[in-house]
Amino acid sequence: MELHKIFPKGFEFFHLGHVEQKNPKAITIADAPLIVTFQLTGDDRGLCVAAFDTVSGSRLDESMATEMANILASKFATRMSDLTGEFVSLLPPEILTQGDGRHRRLLATIRNAALADGKCARKYEYVRDKSRVPIHFVYLRSQEGLS
Repeated sequence: MELHKIFPKGFEFFHLGHVEQKNPKAITIADAPLIVTFQLTGDDRGLCVAAFDTVSGSRLDESMATEMANILASKFATRMSDLTGEFVSLLPPEILTQGDGRHRRLLATIRNAALADGKCARKYEYVRDKSRVPIHFVYLRSQEGLS
């Protein structure tokens, strides 16, 4: 599967701005206080992870971030299904914040995955007025999903 073809290019975020894909080679995840995950199930299995940087004054709250992650993961899953012919679906999101041990472990995992294989990760930005919030979207394929 050619993951680089599956990542969405971007989308309008209702009347609140837009999300755009940035340079795919620029994946460096310094900090991400909010992480939203979706398990991908079906013929392929994995974890879609959206890690949000904090930018003061961005007016991005947890609800908006979760909806953006939902749109990114849904577009990713739909494209995966369209390109491979496989059935895939997403389970409801899990939200992880700083201070949660799982947050720290997952952040380390997605940093390593993005560095080791840039094909599994893309950097996006949520743009509203003059505010820009970096979003790191990573697909971690399950060992069970490998064939």
